[in-house]
Amino acid sequence: MALASIETTRAGRRVLSEQNVSAIYVTGKPFSSYFIGEALARHSGLPWIMDLRDLWTLNRRVRPASRLHGRLEARLERRFVRSAAAVIANTPGN
Repeated sequence: MALASIETTRAGRRVLSEQNVSAIYVTGKPFSSYFIGEALARHSGLPWIMDLRDLWTLNRRVRPASRLHGRLEARLERRFVRSAAAVIANTPGN
């Protein structure tokens, strides 16, 4: 995880300890924000909601840098979809 993600996760933990929170809502892009939501949910035991907003691996306008990148991104997408309590996908075709 990048340093900014670590700092954001720490800030999220602080908010969770200070506020009455019932769920963690995470919207992407950037898709890396899902790492933070998943980590906060795991730490707190709260459900996290994944707002996909735009296509990720099915986006025909964006090609992965390599086949390996494409496989890794597809794996991450599956992981996050499975670990989220709910997924919002509002892009036509999702």
